[in-house]
Amino acid sequence: MKIGDWVVVFICVILIFICVLPILTVLARSLSSADALIKSKVLFLPVDLNFDAYKTVLSDSKFIWSIAWTAILTVICTCASLFMTVLCAYPLIYDNLKGRKIFSTIMIITMYFNAGMIPNYLLLKDLSLLNHPAVLVIPGVLSVFNMIIMRSFFYGIPVSLRESA
Repeated sequence: MKIGDWVVVFICVILIFICVLPILTVLARSLSSADALIKSKVLFLPVDLNFDAYKTVLSDSKFIWSIAWTAILTVICTCASLFMTVLCAYPLIYDNLKGRKIFSTIMIITMYFNAGMIPNYLLLKDLSLLNHPAVLVIPGVLSVFNMIIMRSFFYGIPVSLRESA
């Protein structure tokens, strides 16, 4: 290995430590006793190991429901986003689709020019979605950037393979 490779590896290791050490500190503090925390004895390893903080948090039904709700929303948002992205990107690979260039241009313009937070809020309010779980899913269901990437992927599929499918 050249000296430049060693420098890059050294910089990467330093960056890894910079990212991992705060996580280790938080984990050590969460597993340490309150007495050790008050006396500032905890750095990267837990002192007087105890799990009281985890017992308290995991016994709260609101916390468990929050974790479950987050998992449910993640699955729903991912599936809806994937469905809409494929549904939007696939037709755009066909040259004989009328209005393909216009539609692509409009989509790209919306990627660069966003209306802003207040118009989006007013739109969701007019649609009566403010106190509804759908407000967490619908606004992010289609990403133009992901649609462009998916369209590029579909362009890579040979025409003969698409016709045979």
